[in-house]
Amino acid sequence: MKILISVIVLSYKSSTLYETLDSVLEQDYDNIQLIVYDDATPGLVAETIEAYISGKGTSNIKEVIVICNSVNQGTVRSLNRAISRAEGEIIFTLAGDDCFADSTVLSGWTKAFKESSAEIMTAYCEEYDVTMTQYIGKRPCLKQAEFLKTRSARELFELNLQEYFVPGCCIARTKKFIEKFGLHDERFRLIEDAPMVLKIWSMNETIGFWDRVAVKHRIGGVSTPVNINNAYENDLRNIFELIIKPNSNNLRRDKKRYFKYIMRHKRARKYEYYCKKYQNKKILLLLLGIWFYSKYPVTTLRSFLKESGIIQKRLFPL
Repeated sequence: MKILISVIVLSYKSSTLYETLDSVLEQDYDNIQLIVYDDATPGLVAETIEAYISGKGTSNIKEVIVICNSVNQGTVRSLNRAISRAEGEIIFTLAGDDCFADSTVLSGWTKAFKESSAEIMTAYCEEYDVTMTQYIGKRPCLKQAEFLKTRSARELFELNLQEYFVPGCCIARTKKFIEKFGLHDERFRLIEDAPMVLKIWSMNETIGFWDRVAVKHRIGGVSTPVNINNAYENDLRNIFELIIKPNSNNLRRDKKRYFKYIMRHKRARKYEYYCKKYQNKKILLLLLGIWFYSKYPVTTLRSFLKESGIIQKRLFPL
């Protein structure tokens, strides 16, 4: 019999939640515990989600747990509560506006875990617009994926201070990993992946890489932190204070690298926010694209060379 695996779907105001659930229900792996954890979406009740899943009549789901918070707890605390209910030997997470890339992801990824000694793995994600119709790009890029497969934990720790390239939307871990390293640090409210990944590397532990696209990620969806609020800003600062600062071999250099990256990151999130807000105003999208990419001409040129057509799609959506 196949091992039990757990899939956690985190939701908050996710208008495409049922599309996400469909991508789980359509998996060809036949021993899945499905946990849906909603963080206080107004008007959403557990019975509605349970009825939808039951109505699909799929046999691959062995247990369904649906929890709807009455008060918003934040991503990190919600994910920890969901993980505490997971019984599977491997735990997969999926944001409520993303989808598994195809019906074989869970069977293939579970096989990759069994064939390796990895206790935590990441993979490629494909990024799409908010309608999930226009392909934008793939993360990490080929060079970054090669780094993940070949560089040491210390090298990856330092490289990711300049540009964090582990896609948080597709990280899976074993139950053994949770028992060994614990749950996510609840001193963070919204960012769960980066503190964990950087901490793991700082301890000289490795993260496996599955050389396949696992998730289709919706840029501008609710799970994308496009609206940089105070809680998100605090998390970004705490990553430096709580994770980077105590583990840096060159604090002055790493501080400069990290906060330079943060400025680019915040600009990118603001760009994504406005792209979503004005998605039907093509001239305005063109001007937004010029505003964003002109700020980083070298990075833009590299992207043109590496990802043919992607920037053109963003700059010229006509």
